[in-house]
Amino acid sequence: MEKNTATTPMRRLTRYTRRGFVTRTLQVGAAATVLPALLQDRASAQARRGGTVVVAIDTDPPTINPTITTGATDQVVGSAIYSSLVWIDTKYEPHPYLAESYTVAPNGLVYTFRLRRSVKWHDGHPLTADDVKFTIQEVLAKYHPISKAVLTNFVSAVETPDPFTVVVRLSKPYGPFLNMMTNFTGTILPKHIYEGSDIVNHPANLRPVGTGPFRFKEWNRGDRLILERNAQYFVPNQPYLDRVVFKIIPDVNARTVALRAGEVDYIWDYFWSKDQYPKLSKDPNLQFNKNADYPNLDLLIFNVRKKPLSEPDVRKAIAHAFDRRLLLERVWYGLGQPGHSPIPSAFGWAYNKDVDYQKMYAYNPATASSLLDRAGFPKGANGVRFSVRLIFDSRRPDWTSAADLIKEQLGNVGINVQLEGSERAVVIDRVFIKSDFDMTLQTYATQGDPAIGIERAYICSAVRPAPFVNASGYCNPGLDSLFAEAAGMSTHQQRAVPYGKLQTMLAAEIPTLVIREAPSVDVARKDVKGLWQDVQGWSFWGPIWTTR
Repeated sequence: MEKNTATTPMRRLTRYTRRGFVTRTLQVGAAATVLPALLQDRASAQARRGGTVVVAIDTDPPTINPTITTGATDQVVGSAIYSSLVWIDTKYEPHPYLAESYTVAPNGLVYTFRLRRSVKWHDGHPLTADDVKFTIQEVLAKYHPISKAVLTNFVSAVETPDPFTVVVRLSKPYGPFLNMMTNFTGTILPKHIYEGSDIVNHPANLRPVGTGPFRFKEWNRGDRLILERNAQYFVPNQPYLDRVVFKIIPDVNARTVALRAGEVDYIWDYFWSKDQYPKLSKDPNLQFNKNADYPNLDLLIFNVRKKPLSEPDVRKAIAHAFDRRLLLERVWYGLGQPGHSPIPSAFGWAYNKDVDYQKMYAYNPATASSLLDRAGFPKGANGVRFSVRLIFDSRRPDWTSAADLIKEQLGNVGINVQLEGSERAVVIDRVFIKSDFDMTLQTYATQGDPAIGIERAYICSAVRPAPFVNASGYCNPGLDSLFAEAAGMSTHQQRAVPYGKLQTMLAAEIPTLVIREAPSVDVARKDVKGLWQDVQGWSFWGPIWTTR
């Protein structure tokens, strides 16, 4: 973060790594101005300039504006077009990106970002501090599913003392603030295009103008999105590729067939079925990256605003009624582990070991039936207690398989599950915008810290019509206070106390049931180089090149 000086104060920062959370000492003081290794010509003389990489996706993205959604397709495409103040390496450490440096005040309340003066938007306008201030205050703080709560609750002011300096003042410390300033939760938009407009429905959401390594060129709906090289990209010598093509292939099996045939070069974890892994792993032309992202959680979300799911005993009965370990083996071929808590066990410092859904809600149809009887839902003459609708993305084969098994096992205790699979855009609209569902299957990214990726699924302020927020409608002010307390503390030891309490609270109410702690497995052809240099695996396109 800072250049070492004898008088520079020290600050202990704790970061998550694949081996757990570690603490390192950083300097806080004068700014470093050298690009980190990832953004230098890391491949050096080996990298070839030119060529095209084809990436398989499932459908047309609803938007190419990462500031208003956390949707997988939107983010994967948008990451090649836009940039953020900070990027996170594979050791979960932050580095400057659009910022050439940043400083953090010793009290953790003031973050100062010095912007690179060479950055231009794809339409030729220079990036300035006004763009950053506008994005934080007028876009992220109002529309982003994750960032909204943090920025409104913790940021007291955003100042621009000159065109290339941004000062963010917090009202109280927020440990993972730098993690928020990445492309997933902190993409910067051009003020001169969006100011004074309807952000959510702006035409630029479908013809984006960013500062990233690739420019939007063409969109043939239902077929492909084509991006071309940004010759004015601010990272020296990058990008190497001439084009990135996002090929729309709705059928998941057709995507892996195209990959093996060389028609597609890369498939991110979300877009291929892991039942293909045994066969694909034997292909000598393919390479894999396992656990190439933050821990993710597969959730069964209950709409607690509607009967009978408004009754906690009904939700507990459903948790007892289907076998999550069997689901893991049949649907995901043993990849990952059954969910234990709203906070994944991979977050060792925050996870409450006394909260274990596998023990608390072990598979037990008899217990499920007893709870349903107690809640006032006996079996009718036809053996059915009530019906619920389960909404899921039918283009994800794992969700289809999971939904089938859940329907079968809940049927054994008298719950009639009506399966309503739809394409992703329809599911988002029904679940997150209209609340037109009883239960839904969703995957939530955790983003390396409970304050970023977990609390949005449970806090009261996140009960609003926006993608990937609190779809359940559950609201508990006491829970909100615990989340706020944990986010505002400095050390993991301090934060673990309120996180432990809130896990106990959520385990008693279960507005969501964590089905699985999900790993990430990306696959690409071996002639694609420079992949997977950041924590999310898909966020950096500048260093990628091909030997073809």
